[in-house]
Amino acid sequence: MSRESLIGGVKRREFLKLAAGTVSAGVAGPILAAAGPPYKVGVGHDEWAYAATFRAIAASGGWNPANIIGRKVIIKPNLVRAAAPQSGISTDAEVVRAVVDLALQAGAGEILIVEASPDGANFSGSGYDYFESYDPEGRVHLVDLATQPVVLATVPKPLAYRQIYMPAMLFEDNTYLISIAKLKVHNLAHATLSMKNMYGMPPIDNYISPPYRGRFAMHDRSVNESTVDINGTRPIDFAVIDGIWGMERDGPIGGDPKRMDLVIAGDNALAVDLIGLAAMQIPVHNVQHLRYATLMGFGPTVPGDIEVRGDSISPQAFLQTPRLPMVSYPRPLPVVFAPARGQKTTIRYGVDLPCATRVEIVLASETSPTLTPVRTLREWTGQAAGAVTLDWDGYDNAGTVVPSGVYGIRISSVGFDTNRVLHAFGWVRVVA
Repeated sequence: MSRESLIGGVKRREFLKLAAGTVSAGVAGPILAAAGPPYKVGVGHDEWAYAATFRAIAASGGWNPANIIGRKVIIKPNLVRAAAPQSGISTDAEVVRAVVDLALQAGAGEILIVEASPDGANFSGSGYDYFESYDPEGRVHLVDLATQPVVLATVPKPLAYRQIYMPAMLFEDNTYLISIAKLKVHNLAHATLSMKNMYGMPPIDNYISPPYRGRFAMHDRSVNESTVDINGTRPIDFAVIDGIWGMERDGPIGGDPKRMDLVIAGDNALAVDLIGLAAMQIPVHNVQHLRYATLMGFGPTVPGDIEVRGDSISPQAFLQTPRLPMVSYPRPLPVVFAPARGQKTTIRYGVDLPCATRVEIVLASETSPTLTPVRTLREWTGQAAGAVTLDWDGYDNAGTVVPSGVYGIRISSVGFDTNRVLHAFGWVRVVA
């Protein structure tokens, strides 16, 4: 379809003109006039991805051209594989195009569409090549993050990482970050939406865990906690979820496409993701990274804090692989202890399903993906759902008191109906 294709019966230029009076003003007509809950999320329902995106963004009321003018806009789609949008794998280029048009209309100084994967950025195979010649003024570019410099950024509220490598461009002055994710399930995180989409930002080479080629060293600590760390380090400025074609069953790659003709948008990523979960009929307590984000104040804490505007949503239950048992963030008490003086720490965590767990103390570096075993506190052991406490006396596997330093607490869990392993990660400090 050409760039002058019909959008719900209206040519692109005409559609932009019609939309200018609503989106550019940051409102979407009388429906947005009344005050309501603090978080607003817009919904667009249309078989045309471009039109649905405009409708969602307009309804959200959160798109403000004053936030865009003259700035470097960084757009992160989900292109984990080279695939057509109908596969449910990759973000529809038409959804991205609508956002690009709005950013150009708002006077963006530069627009970078960024992605990285072990197989490259997957732009060509996902239908994105035309963006390189899209803007006559040359403001739109496709960027493979593997070619970009990185920085070791401090995580403000660390869970799995105290520092994390990220693209340097994210921390430049005058940048505006937009996540354009997919509405799909995930076989470890249970849902891939706006916040999980940021998992593709850290450089692959810094987080490789052989024999895998991707960022599996981050999985080795905690896919859920790592996702929260990434989003806390560089929050999303505006979030869009492409649900024209979603994915159910074995996401994020091997599942089945599910047509929803839906786009969700807003200026708070957590609020947008919670509405995405509602559309998929997935309880928020099943998606641990969003539970953490809620508890850490990233956005709304209860559904009543969110006002959904625009088109209606017709929720459809997304089928999933067997749910993994979730281990809560391990908390030592005390956080700092001196084993040489006879002190110990008590590690507390919980699991929400019957499962087998393994508990280890490890050395973890922020500049290396390697986790070095120090002490195995519990080998794989079956346990019922509920709270668990376990002591560590500060000794390693050889029976020697460990040196002063910060140590990781890694808890691994596996359900009795799946061989997939999910990790949780915490920290404890040993002093002399």
